[in-house]
Amino acid sequence: SENRRLTLPKGRAIGNDGDDARNRWIGLCRAAAADSPQDVTWRRKIADLCAGNCLYEEAVSEYGKVLKLTPNDAGVYLARGLVRVNAGDLEAAIEDLTAALQREPQLTSAYVGRGQAYSSQRQHELALADFMEALRLDSRNATAYLERGILHSARGEMDQAEADWQRARKLDPLLARYYYVRANFDRMQNLYDQAIEKFTRVLRLDPDWESAYAARARIFLMKGELDKAVADFDKAIALSPANERTLQGRARAHEARGDFEQARADWGRIIDLQPLPVRYHARAEVSQRLGDFDEASADYRKAIDGYEVQTRGAPSASTLRRLAWLLAACPDEQLRNGERAVALGEQAVKQAPEDDKCWNALGAACYRAGLWDQAIEALNRSSELRQEQGFDTNQVYEFFLAMTHWQTGNRKEARRWYDRGIESMKVGKFNQPSELENIRKEAAKLLGV
Repeated sequence: SENRRLTLPKGRAIGNDGDDARNRWIGLCRAAAADSPQDVTWRRKIADLCAGNCLYEEAVSEYGKVLKLTPNDAGVYLARGLVRVNAGDLEAAIEDLTAALQREPQLTSAYVGRGQAYSSQRQHELALADFMEALRLDSRNATAYLERGILHSARGEMDQAEADWQRARKLDPLLARYYYVRANFDRMQNLYDQAIEKFTRVLRLDPDWESAYAARARIFLMKGELDKAVADFDKAIALSPANERTLQGRARAHEARGDFEQARADWGRIIDLQPLPVRYHARAEVSQRLGDFDEASADYRKAIDGYEVQTRGAPSASTLRRLAWLLAACPDEQLRNGERAVALGEQAVKQAPEDDKCWNALGAACYRAGLWDQAIEALNRSSELRQEQGFDTNQVYEFFLAMTHWQTGNRKEARRWYDRGIESMKVGKFNQPSELENIRKEAAKLLGV
């Protein structure tokens, strides 16, 4: 979805004066449309303003009103189709863009937009046919070359992709989407500084590109440049206030900076948008760090109850291991249930035997249930899988293993794993879950450290 961003109608005549200015302009246009209900001009202006300001749902509605007045206007079908591509409503976008081409077969932008919709659906042959037709109609269409290059890259045809991208850049050196695509490829190859430079160039060319701010923010977050991350997340959220992924990114950045009140506020907004158990779990951790244990326990309970609902029917391995983990490691001991956690952990590893997190959850569950040998076996399997994937063992694994060895009477091995966990914390990520510190304290108390 981040790779969308086709050319929308020019709806940014309001400049960068913010929501108030945008709403004022739209309100004036609505008033004019009410005075002249059969005049399509004002309706079209409203639709274009909504589209240009990423108000996709409103734009689709307004273009529908325009089409009631001018049902054969290919340009309106084109505009609504491009809005729907950007919004991710791909089937409806294909219908609109096909309707535009039925009315105006030479409409190059409709072929490009429909091609991208097909490409996003992985209907590669249909997408390629549309890009080829767009280039037959306009051999200097930089966007068509760019989109065809993205299609080639998705098919693993990197030489063809690179050739198309270079052609697009030569035809239009100021094509922001070219730099956006290249930035994402740099990011996927861990070339973070190069990606930041390209995202910065994108934002010079298109200062309102929300996902470019968000993508650059996530790189800053990963690099530990937290002030820059928060600043970029702020800009992205100002442009798209209901983007859940961006709000989650800012919440994590606030947590990493130690701004837990701001993090909790962001998790509250995210929960308001969609109250999922994983989000209650995240807010509970923040409340735990703030020392607000009643609020934390309430959210842990909501998370557990939500996961229990999700386990009915055909739950995913991810749901099973998250619930198993909470029932084993929740800071509120009254919410723990070792036997239930073991049953869930066993289901999780049966579904996903190569997932180290599932084995880790099972190991923690077995520890809570007093199944020491099974706990050691599961925790060691988690470690093996992580090492096979090129990762170090995690601190949670090390502290649980330390406690398990202590319970079996192997004091020396217990202390070795505890010390290893402490060393891992020193070089670990800058943002560690509050549950980790609780488990460390539990291990320290058990071992008498």
